[in-house]
Amino acid sequence: MTQKAINYGIVLYQLGISQDMVEEIKALVDENLELADALASPVVEHAEKRKVIDRVFDRFGSKELVNFMKTLCDNDGFDMINDIFDEYEKYAREQQDILSATLYYVTPPTDKQKAGIEDFLMKEYGSKAVQLSMVEKKEVSAQNAKKVFEKVFDEDIDPDKYIEENGLKQVNDEGALKATVEKVIADNPQSVADYRAGKEKAIGFLVGQTMKAMQGKANPGMVNKLLKELL
Repeated sequence: MTQKAINYGIVLYQLGISQDMVEEIKALVDENLELADALASPVVEHAEKRKVIDRVFDRFGSKELVNFMKTLCDNDGFDMINDIFDEYEKYAREQQDILSATLYYVTPPTDKQKAGIEDFLMKEYGSKAVQLSMVEKKEVSAQNAKKVFEKVFDEDIDPDKYIEENGLKQVNDEGALKATVEKVIADNPQSVADYRAGKEKAIGFLVGQTMKAMQGKANPGMVNKLLKELL
């Protein structure tokens, strides 16, 4: 996100363009890629772009919007339009005292848990409301997800970068897991015999040994599946 896009997003909000109108404009741009390409193209003359803007955006009944789009194109900035929309939404939330947060999860939270998280964030940051985005992180184990959450909350760091730099990605590669599972099976003949004799709990020990060998980075569900296939 460039400072230029941030400034345009703030100006768009300050012009009094409603959030509903911005959503309609976003949909129009997304559905008409040729229009977006033409308005962003350095080959198309500014005068032609202005004519297109008059035809397309006049429907919204806002002179401020039309002038904004013309200024944007005159300064060759239409290629930033999606970043501008994002910054508009961010700034609008700030003005309305709405906290924007992202929840990275391994197991989807229940509605009760999600409501509890939102309530906690509102109290912690003194906001009137929370807009919580949900992002699934299959590559992180539940154990490591807790570490990431604590680090992000305490230090406001990029979770993806922290996961990568600290080797916390969960191993979901079946080929890589299979070699470890086969070794665990070979090293624990008694547990294997117990499982084959009908003692279902024995597989829990084998899962634990595999997770230990993988330093907690293996996907437990995939480990369990591989063990049952190999046993």
